[in-house]
Amino acid sequence: MVLCLTFLHPSIAKYRLNRADPFWVTVALPLLPLKLVSSGTAPDGSNSVLSMDRMYPLSRSDRELLQRPDYDLQVWCILLNDKVPFRMQWPQYPELQVNGVPIRTINRAASQLLGISGRDDGPVVTTCSREGSNKICLTWCDSRIFCFGVRIVKRRNLQQVLNLVPDEAVGERFEDALARVRRCISGGAAAENADSDSDLEVVADTVSVNLRCPMSGSRIKIAGRFKPCIHMGCFDLETFVELNQRSRKWQCPICLKNYSLENIIIDPFFNRITSLMKNCGEDVNEIDVKPDGSWRAKISGDFKDLLQWHMPDGTLCVGTDVESKPNLEFSSQIKQEVISEGYTSLKLGIRKNNNGDWVLNKPVDTVHQSLGLLALDKSVEVLP
Repeated sequence: MVLCLTFLHPSIAKYRLNRADPFWVTVALPLLPLKLVSSGTAPDGSNSVLSMDRMYPLSRSDRELLQRPDYDLQVWCILLNDKVPFRMQWPQYPELQVNGVPIRTINRAASQLLGISGRDDGPVVTTCSREGSNKICLTWCDSRIFCFGVRIVKRRNLQQVLNLVPDEAVGERFEDALARVRRCISGGAAAENADSDSDLEVVADTVSVNLRCPMSGSRIKIAGRFKPCIHMGCFDLETFVELNQRSRKWQCPICLKNYSLENIIIDPFFNRITSLMKNCGEDVNEIDVKPDGSWRAKISGDFKDLLQWHMPDGTLCVGTDVESKPNLEFSSQIKQEVISEGYTSLKLGIRKNNNGDWVLNKPVDTVHQSLGLLALDKSVEVLP
């Protein structure tokens, strides 16, 4: 099998690498991206072992930069036609050496293909590199097309990555977030989209929504989501980004679709709710939501204002209380008065006419006062 090595444009590699792991920023490329292309399989149908040797330079300024704690030298590899474009992936049976030092590249079996939820690492080779020329060797057994290189990277901390997420007002309009909530509660897209909220397909007066983060189990503080997702489920933004500092999956925990950090936004509908509930205890984690987007918290104790119905934007609904309860004493009086008046009207104001039908005598005001009497018989007539 013949191996063809061609250079890939650096901007393409940087674009995919920076989105695969936003905690690392590409600063320089000592070894430009190499496109590893094989000519095909062996005559018996198997993949032949391929190898590649290259030299990459490090200047004195590069070595001084790499002495700083937030800089490192990283070897990376990506599959060009990967179904998950923003991740690293090494070929099968990889063996890597830098200046004769073996470097571990994968944490899976050498023969195992990387699944859609899997991620490979970009090993750090700072300690085994030196000023001047460095030799890197790679052997593998895989007919797919990969891209390979060496880069100097700068590490971002958690807060720096969180700052890359757009502000609530920038990421999405409130009207769009509200429209999504209304659609999910009414079940309008359940039949058309597989990742819609299947438990919300039946239209109800209210729907109970849990505000716990699916990853931490605690109530969401800042409601994050991936903008392309059509469901209304959210996650705690800081928890999600912190966990991805290690896993680098950038996968929606609700619908399990793969995205990148640039797709994350703050949900303006649910974030207003979680902001109003920030002083509540952790046991307060559910709300009732109506199909129009109005909501109230399932809460008791010192936060009774949250128990009242709120408009979608978080303002209190005008003229609503926690629960509207009828005045039983007043209702009892009305009932007694209607029955009493009806009995009086029945006794004094009804008589049979010449045809044998029951009719009402005047005064007419007796009829208007007796609301129950009008329902006695639809054939009742009022005589002049």
